[in-house]
Amino acid sequence: MTARTQPPFRADQVGSLLRPDRLKQAREKFLGAQTPEQNLAPHDNAGLHAVEDECIREVVAMQENIGLRAVTDGEFRRRSWWLELIMNWDGFAANREGSSAFTWRDASGREQPFSALWIDDKIKWQPSPIARAVKFLSENTNAVPKVTIPAPQVVHCFM
Repeated sequence: MTARTQPPFRADQVGSLLRPDRLKQAREKFLGAQTPEQNLAPHDNAGLHAVEDECIREVVAMQENIGLRAVTDGEFRRRSWWLELIMNWDGFAANREGSSAFTWRDASGREQPFSALWIDDKIKWQPSPIARAVKFLSENTNAVPKVTIPAPQVVHCFM
């Protein structure tokens, strides 16, 4: 590691960044609305990937320009900070009408339950969309790339 990339850092970004309007609009255009039963998991839509790539390059440049030595993609490829990883595995199902004890408020202040998970088949690992996201981020920054990965306990909390 060089001095530029060596921890500890004085400032750091944790978690998601606000998604640009054009990214939110592209997600709706290419995938449709996210409902309790639809569009919870990773996607393979080339049109949306192109918009995500542009937005990620812009947010990486913003973080580098303000001097951050570790940068994130803002989780711009995800609708949910934790469902993208888990819903990529075989054996899990989810919806937002489940029995999760956790709730959140949307932009209008309406309270909604978090997605509830259940196991509906044998759990099987699949290649991770998060690994692909980190690869893209690494290729588009000179800073330390970082990503949020949910801990195994997240699965337990939402079952």
